Amino acid sequence: MKKLISVLFLMFLINYLVPSKALAEDISFGVYPPIIKIRAKSSSKVSAAIKIKNFSGREISLQVVLRPFEDAKTQDGQFKFILYKDYTNELANFLSKIRIVEKDQSVSELIIGPEQEKNLNLIIDIGKLSEHRDYYFSAVFLTHNNHSSSNSFTRIIQGVGSNILVSMGDGQQNLQIEDFTVPFTQTKKTLDFSFILTNSSDRFSTIKPYILVKNIFGKQIERIDFSQTNILAKSSRNFTAKEAEFINTKGGEFLLGPYTTTLILNNEEKILTKNANFVSLPLKHVLILTLILIFLIFTTARIKSRVF
Repeated sequence: MKKLISVLFLMFLINYLVPSKALAEDISFGVYPPIIKIRAKSSSKVSAAIKIKNFSGREISLQVVLRPFEDAKTQDGQFKFILYKDYTNELANFLSKIRIVEKDQSVSELIIGPEQEKNLNLIIDIGKLSEHRDYYFSAVFLTHNNHSSSNSFTRIIQGVGSNILVSMGDGQQNLQIEDFTVPFTQTKKTLDFSFILTNSSDRFSTIKPYILVKNIFGKQIERIDFSQTNILAKSSRNFTAKEAEFINTKGGEFLLGPYTTTLILNNEEKILTKNANFVSLPLKHVLILTLILIFLIFTTARIKSRVF
């Protein structure tokens, strides 16, 4: 009995605790571009190019799977796949109009030779635009696992995909800055802040926000940039200082004094701005001022004691 338990425990270690990379450490491939954005404004077929590169020294066999997704409602840019049982008729109909094509032939499986690449086309036969809405899905390329396993999670680990954002119709974007928070007192070398952007429209929005910091004289002290990102329809995104690229134009920490920050959001249709003020209190400066104040108090007290 003890021997049987030992064998079962060893099987558990092999199947679950060994990193998934080890199962496919001799397989390396990439899918480009990682994100495809399509805005369809007329009744037609739309297409986009997809390239797959095999970086490994062996032939790989891939299966193509379309996985629709939606915003995960976590305000961090993450999404979640939609389960098949949750497909609406509209979503199922849309997915049926998507084809992955190689040399004018629809494909669901691919074989790529060592260090070779394939150029594919993603084709969507939109037809009549009877609705103005977005659809989001991933074109996932999964390796055919040579290991005997029915664990679908293992197969996903060995998959690489391209996320496709499709916006149908001429709907207007509606993006708002819901919150821009900057602590009134700042003691660090870099600015601490957060802001929330909400897309209440039915279309995804591509944005690249940035923040300008100016001193009391109106001189720009710092620019803080963010990477370009997409906010899906009917979703919000929370941004923090951890995601920012600080471009310091003055070459040092904030000096003691008041500052104004301006959040600027330049999307595809309009520019949004919001201001926030703060006072910089560097610990080094606060310590020096405290010592000076103590010295003045002590000196004044001694002078008064001598006078009286």
